[in-house]
Amino acid sequence: MNGNGTIDIQDVVAVVRHIMETAPLTPDELTRADCNGNGEVNIVDVLGIINAILGVRQCAPGACKAALTTEGMEFLESLESQLTADDFAEIMALAKTETQVPVEYHLSQNCPNPFNPATTIAYTLPEAVKARVEIFNVLGQAVDVLVDSEQEAGYHSIQWNASEMPSGVYFYRLTVGDFSASKRMMLVK
Repeated sequence: MNGNGTIDIQDVVAVVRHIMETAPLTPDELTRADCNGNGEVNIVDVLGIINAILGVRQCAPGACKAALTTEGMEFLESLESQLTADDFAEIMALAKTETQVPVEYHLSQNCPNPFNPATTIAYTLPEAVKARVEIFNVLGQAVDVLVDSEQEAGYHSIQWNASEMPSGVYFYRLTVGDFSASKRMMLVK
């Protein structure tokens, strides 16, 4: 996209900054960034570039899809350190509203990690279902329950404020019916 011969994360960052109006693209860059060939550069093009980088889908006029895969979501989450907090939050919201309901259950790595004192845990639900998100200490003892309710299909996130907890390693688990996934995180005070 940026003319260096390789589609990579820098292309995604450049397009996101253009969409957020923090760094406009040149006319040549705009033409290359318009993956679906509809004459405008928007979140669909960002998702197309990500899918091309990941090898999930082709990014070409007429073939650019706005599907946000689990891998694509993780790729978007990796942009956090390269964008302002406002731009990152807005691009994530745009990606979630422009895409269809996820096709699988997924628990993402918390962000930030390590953290102090709060972190965000994101997960996807392909259907409306009762979900439970719990926090455990290294001894396997439950120290908090963040979610224990019926939730709509889609992309969800919840913040955990660990200001009352000691520094150390914690685990969080998403449980939905027969599906269960856990991740490790670190609180550093």
